[in-house]
Order: sequence, then structure tokens, then C-alpha cells
Amino acid sequence: MNDHPSPDSLPELRPLPAELSLAMDPGVGLPLPPVELMPLPLPVEAANAPDAAPAPSTTEAHAPEADTPPPLDPALPPPEAHVPLGLHLPDTQRVPTLTYLRPNAAPPGHSTLASGMSFVGRIQLTGSLTVGGAIEGPVIAMTERGGNSHVIVAETGVVRGDIIARNITVQGRTSGLLDAPGGRVTLHDGSVVEGRVRYTTLQVNGADLNAQLERVRPESDPTSVHRG
Repeated sequence: MNDHPSPDSLPELRPLPAELSLAMDPGVGLPLPPVELMPLPLPVEAANAPDAAPAPSTTEAHAPEADTPPPLDPALPPPEAHVPLGLHLPDTQRVPTLTYLRPNAAPPGHSTLASGMSFVGRIQLTGSLTVGGAIEGPVIAMTERGGNSHVIVAETGVVRGDIIARNITVQGRTSGLLDAPGGRVTLHDGSVVEGRVRYTTLQVNGADLNAQLERVRPESDPTSVHRG
């Protein structure tokens, strides 16, 4: 015997209501009620302000985006800066600069015995001589035609001997004859002079002078060697 019932003997199935079928179906949710978007209320101070901006409309989906410049092409050179022309430039002034100056060279025909040097013997030259050291012996400065001879004894200079020249200047110490006929003898403050002085013009500025003075005529020979 066949235990299965025939299709005609099965009861008739009726469809469920739509509300019940949606609730029983786990894959279908119940429809949500419509939601209305409400604007947020402004604070009292901001709402009462005269320049308060109006509330944004609820119908706008998003704020408009600001215009942004297009990206620069790295292959192109950067844009040049534009400087307005015709502007008044500030006043300029010349800045002083340092320039190298060569030390004054000794004039032609000028000799020097520097400080710390010493010489023993007779010195005869043409032109001028500055004595900063020590000399033991006579000093004769010859004068060329149309020229001049000058012996200068500096503050550190010491001469023990006769000095013959057209002009003689003493700032240090001398012991002997200062013979400058037809010329000038100048004795500065702090100098010490002992012996004899022959001159046409004499100038003493506080020197320690312990010497015999003799004034001679200008036409005397200034290069003649003293005898005796």
C-alpha cells in the first residue's frame, strides 16, 4: 500500500496578508516613516545680530567648493614675478673704501742710520742723512750744485764728532762742531748740544745748549771741511 496522500487530499493553502508576510520575512525590513530635516536653531546673540547670516537651506546637498588653481606643470618654468615700474628708489650714497697707500719712499740722495745701529769712522756723503743710531767720527754732507745737504740727528741719535752740512737739525745728542755756514742750525726741545756751533741762521727751541756760538756770512762754503 502507498502511505503518501494524494495531492487532491491535501488542504488548500491560502496566501498570508502582505503585512504579515513582510514581518515574517527576515530579509525584508518594515518601511520607515518619512523623516523631515529641520535646521538647527542659532544662539540668541547670533540670531539677534544685525549682520547674522541666514540659516542654510535644508534642500542644499553640500556647500559649493572654492575655486582652486590648476596644478603647475613641472616641465614649464615658474611664473615670473611682476615688479611695478616707476617706483622711486631710495637715495644712495657713496661708501668710503680703504685704498692701499705705499709708504713714502726716501727722497733721492737720502741716507739713514737706523736706531740700534752704530758706526765708527768718517762718513762723507752727498745729500742728506738721518741719524737714529750712534756715530763715532765726523759726518760731512756734501752739496751738489743747486742742491742742498741736511743732517738730522733724531731723538735716539748720538753723534760724537763734527757735523758739516748746509742745514743741521738736532733732536738727540751731539758733541763736537756743528758747522752750517750759509745755512740753518735748528736745536729742538730735549736735545743736548756740546762743543761749537757755526751758523748763518740759528733756531733754539728749549735745547740744552753748552757750546760756543759763531755766526758766519751766508756766502761761506757750506761743504768746506773744518780745519783744526
